Amino acid sequence: PADDWRAASANWGDEAWHRGEQVLLASGPAAARPWFALVLAHVAEPTDLQRALHGFCVAAADGDAARLAAMTVVVRRLGVPAALAPVFAG
Repeated sequence: PADDWRAASANWGDEAWHRGEQVLLASGPAAARPWFALVLAHVAEPTDLQRALHGFCVAAADGDAARLAAMTVVVRRLGVPAALAPVFAG
């Protein structure tokens, strides 16, 4: 357990990422959007992949098919995490 807010907050990015992956696989990108938003909020310097996955989820939540397709291409180019391969296959 962390003794202060800063230490606790530092772990939230990793935990949110893991939970985001689980939710994305189980319930789809719209449902995973809040988890990837937490990643961006709690990681000191989000990676391009973290930003792209969040953008992918936001596009899904917004029902924006064109942006969802574009973000799919971006995530594939950046390198799909092994755990999310089923989402981005094909």
